[in-house]
Amino acid sequence: MPRSATLLMALGLVAAVAGAQTADGTGDRRAEVVLEGGVVSPLGDLAAGYLNTERGMGQEPGYTLGLRVRLYAHRNLTLAPTFAYVEFGDYDGYDAGGKPFSIQTSLLRYGLDVCWIATGGERTVRPFAGVGAAVVRNKYGEEFTATETVFDAGRNAFTWSLQSGFRILDWEVTFQYEFDRFTTPAFHASGEDLSLSWNNLIVRVGLVLPRL
Repeated sequence: MPRSATLLMALGLVAAVAGAQTADGTGDRRAEVVLEGGVVSPLGDLAAGYLNTERGMGQEPGYTLGLRVRLYAHRNLTLAPTFAYVEFGDYDGYDAGGKPFSIQTSLLRYGLDVCWIATGGERTVRPFAGVGAAVVRNKYGEEFTATETVFDAGRNAFTWSLQSGFRILDWEVTFQYEFDRFTTPAFHASGEDLSLSWNNLIVRVGLVLPRL
């Protein structure tokens, strides 16, 4: 994990806790846990065709599961350490010898999101918008069915995201665009450096657990 990313996340968490403990001058810590799940659409090299592009991986839409701890620095400003698992749909094809194989990709996201949320009652629709920073473990795999061989590789990247959505009662809907670009020799048999774009678009639903 890059040191700068670790430092950013640590400082953000400390600031969030401090802010949450003094929000509105009450001295009460305010926090909530959100369970999340949704669908993810691959973009960039993830979605590009495997057969007709140089770096395309032919991935299909997939799913995401996640957890966030939201800390209120102010009634309208929140900071949230997050974790999410993302798995895209596999590409299934045949190699030059006609033997079947598949390409599998997934992400592990460790992030910190900053969000502004509109003031309102629990039964009103409250829009929100935010930005996020994360360290993402980009995982790539190939599985050859005939020979029962598997190739796995991973690369860490520092990513940014833009988010918007709305909340009503204990439910949230979020739209997130993640900028995930990195360079690695690990995903190519020749060891050649590849500059890859694994940007993705996520639509997720969150269930807010009772506030602590």
